[in-house]
Amino acid sequence: MNSQPSTNAHLNLRTITTRAVLGYKSWLPSLSFSKQRAGEFLILLFVWTIFTSTGKSQTPNFSPPNNVALAENRERVDSRTDTPHNRKKVDLERFSFSLPPELKGREAVGIDSAKWRYADDNLDLLIDLGNYSARPLAVREPEYRKERIKIDRKKATMVFFRSRDPEPNRPYVAAVYFSSIDGAGTRLAFYATCASPYQQKIAREIFLSINFKNTKGKPNSSATETKSVAKNSPADHEDTSLSELLFSDHSYSPASLAFRKNIFPVFRQNNSDANRAGYVDETGKVIIDLRFYYAGNFSEGLAPVTVRRGEKTGYIDQTGEVVIEPRFEAAHRFVEGAAAVRVNEIWGYIDELGRQVIDPRFEIAMDFSEGLATVLLNRQWGFIDKTGALRIKADFDRANSFSEGLACVVWNGKAGYINKGGEWIIKPRFEKMNSLGDQQMLASFWEGLAVFKRDNRYGFINMKGDVAIEPQFDRAERFSEGLAAITIAGIKGYIDKSGNIAIAPRFEDAGAFSQGLAAVKLAGKWGFVDQTGTVVITPRFDSVIGFKNGLAQVWIWDGDTGYIDETGKFVWRANWRL
Repeated sequence: MNSQPSTNAHLNLRTITTRAVLGYKSWLPSLSFSKQRAGEFLILLFVWTIFTSTGKSQTPNFSPPNNVALAENRERVDSRTDTPHNRKKVDLERFSFSLPPELKGREAVGIDSAKWRYADDNLDLLIDLGNYSARPLAVREPEYRKERIKIDRKKATMVFFRSRDPEPNRPYVAAVYFSSIDGAGTRLAFYATCASPYQQKIAREIFLSINFKNTKGKPNSSATETKSVAKNSPADHEDTSLSELLFSDHSYSPASLAFRKNIFPVFRQNNSDANRAGYVDETGKVIIDLRFYYAGNFSEGLAPVTVRRGEKTGYIDQTGEVVIEPRFEAAHRFVEGAAAVRVNEIWGYIDELGRQVIDPRFEIAMDFSEGLATVLLNRQWGFIDKTGALRIKADFDRANSFSEGLACVVWNGKAGYINKGGEWIIKPRFEKMNSLGDQQMLASFWEGLAVFKRDNRYGFINMKGDVAIEPQFDRAERFSEGLAAITIAGIKGYIDKSGNIAIAPRFEDAGAFSQGLAAVKLAGKWGFVDQTGTVVITPRFDSVIGFKNGLAQVWIWDGDTGYIDETGKFVWRANWRL
């Protein structure tokens, strides 16, 4: 049956009722009407209210991007009874938020940050707190939208979209990112995969409920609505484990990866001043056209690029859009929210919006590491914080970046180690390395050990300055994944942390292990071995860069360049010499 007549009748009745009410309004100001007329007016007002409200949208403030999907999930949506009034408060050390009661704590393993997870069948929420949580990716996913707002007086970016590569039964994504929740550059990201647009709305309500605490003081335990829990652990969830705070330059948590796609710079030699560099994903698909002269690595969602030879350098996001205009003579990657840039032959730092946060005044500026950056000022090395203030006076002949809480510095011709207060932890007594590059690569602590040099032989010390492995090698590299490359009689092999030979020396050259593989050189060509020393990728390349995010960059002179996977198969290649 056609429903149009009944709809018209409904509209006509609404119109009639409205006109009747308006008629009464004409004499209402006089207030000189009988009780009978007053009763009639109240009845008409009641009927008018019903009919004028009927048909109004009941859609919540958050408009789902896909109304069809919302209709498909109507049964699930209507079955939910939770409202913001019966949410439970989760009180962590640095912030709190409210959750629907059906979201339960889950295992959350962290690599580079503190991690929490709450989930049910409809919504899976990951929370990531640390220095490496990435900024939201400005991708054009289906039904993508972005909000820039303030939550509890802190700037935040929220993104919503339908994933092209969705989680099973949860194709919708909602995420929020805080670039800094304190003065130390600590970042916070909430990432939710959702069964429907309605769950995106629920996730958004969770985001808006976030409240931050004064990190300089102790949390106010009286404000906690849940029972007392251990430090940094979610309340009322015994099955949730918190990862150790470990920071890595090559491993990222699931919440970080929600905002970061693995994007790799690629190059082709075409003897032109432009159109030779761009970006591919891990499958080798070109996602940013080769339209640059130079393309740097992405870090924290941004990458330095130069469009044409001789022009200034700027930054793009992961869509290829220029977000920081080219105006720098040279530019580093972003680390801990800041990037070193050179203007008029001197170095300073910018933030992710391109603002000059530390004015150029340094001869050399290194990336930030553990909250401090190594700089050369008046031919002496020192350390600055993120305000640009000298935290450790520029008084050293050489200085390395902080690693594992200590920095190697050279003072009066000897190398030692200082903490972030500038205090000597290991007094300077070691021979300096042969060059600044050597010093930067070898002297840092990695996995609790650092290379040192005595009588022109190399060994390792621990973080107390005690000799852990006697100096006995012609050369030694840093430890990585439990092994370190060493040189004996001009041939390279690997030792373990006890100083025992793990892979017998037989290589012409050898690199650090990454993702279980290390680059080695045999008969003039580079390949890869595993931790048993077994060759897993046959040496056939002229130059390589170790594996990162599943791929390794390789070159064949007068041949191909590109990326290979862990089986040695090219996922992207281009002719290096055209």
